[in-house]
Amino acid sequence: MDINLLIARLEAEDAADGDLLADLQAVTTSDDPRRAEPLIRALKFRLPDIEDDDNLGLDIRWMAACALGSLRDPGAVPALADALLEHDEDEIGRAAAWALGAIGDRSAASALQEAIRRQDGGGRWEQAAYALARLDNPELDVVLDDLREWRISGAPGLAPMPRGPEIRERRLWDNQFTGCDERPG
Repeated sequence: MDINLLIARLEAEDAADGDLLADLQAVTTSDDPRRAEPLIRALKFRLPDIEDDDNLGLDIRWMAACALGSLRDPGAVPALADALLEHDEDEIGRAAAWALGAIGDRSAASALQEAIRRQDGGGRWEQAAYALARLDNPELDVVLDDLREWRISGAPGLAPMPRGPEIRERRLWDNQFTGCDERPG
């Protein structure tokens, strides 16, 4: 796998041969120390709507976010934080939140807290809460406790949000809303 060629294809938004997704998947198993670089670039990959009728762009961005979480490369935190807060696609936001939790770098805390504060739809803020708990910083549990109180008082029909230690004990970040279980449709 030629990392430089893959990066050039991403920069040119060249998916014409249809192998870009497969090449990105292959790079995740590469021993190349630069393997996170094309995945970080793939988080911003876009095709013109007319060329993306099969959601290839969405699949590429989603796969990149999930793969970066699996690689646990702290260098990916800024790009994943941007994806969490700036992407309009909930699938990408949830996958980015999961990936930030999987990496476990505490520098992700402010982006995760901002996603929780925004409380956007699509499960993004809940996944951000689980990722925040995964950072295993008891000082951040205050944010989760505030969220728990909001959910009890503001949304009584929903199940209460668990506390940070319970989230960690039960590994609640491994749930059907991570977005990394199956490809978005």
